[in-house]
Amino acid sequence: MTLPHLNRRLHLYFGLALLPWFVMYGVSSYFFAHPETLRARYSAMPPFTHRGTIPLPSAISIPQPGAPPAEMRAFARQALAAANMTSVVERASFGAYRQSPTQISVYTYTFLHSITLKADTAARTIAIEDKNFRWDHFFTGMHARGGFDQDGALQKLWAIIVDLVSAGFLLWIATGLYMWWTLGARKARNWGWLALSAGIVNFALFMARL
Repeated sequence: MTLPHLNRRLHLYFGLALLPWFVMYGVSSYFFAHPETLRARYSAMPPFTHRGTIPLPSAISIPQPGAPPAEMRAFARQALAAANMTSVVERASFGAYRQSPTQISVYTYTFLHSITLKADTAARTIAIEDKNFRWDHFFTGMHARGGFDQDGALQKLWAIIVDLVSAGFLLWIATGLYMWWTLGARKARNWGWLALSAGIVNFALFMARL
């Protein structure tokens, strides 16, 4: 098998293997750019459904404003344990942020179901709310999910796959460039130079002006 033949095979099979990821990133990018698309469909639906309220255990220390991320994450883990949601940690992205001087929100995110714990630090209570499913949030959540800071084997595996997909995109581009360069026909190569130059100039102009 010659190198051009191998390159064509790689380009073909990389494209097929990466197809679900191309579709996911393409669709989710649309919803990032056009968040109003499904706004009317979900306008009558409340964003959350209240599940209940529990006391914030006195043993849990409340992070001060400006607390480091590690301390906020530790608080989130304790709040989830207080709500009997320890098992969620293994399969959901989670964290905490200060919503207001007296409220710390703990979020948990999975592709199909997300829960928010709203800790009232003054009243020492935790309100548990289920986030109602939306297709636009489903796709944008898939797009943004990644990183190695979460717990659980599946979380780490997803992060590894995202890295591999990113490398696959670059290899797919490299094999495409090699195919174009080895076409041999001068006319086809000239059209390729035109397309490549137009893309680079267009990208550079936006980078310089925005």
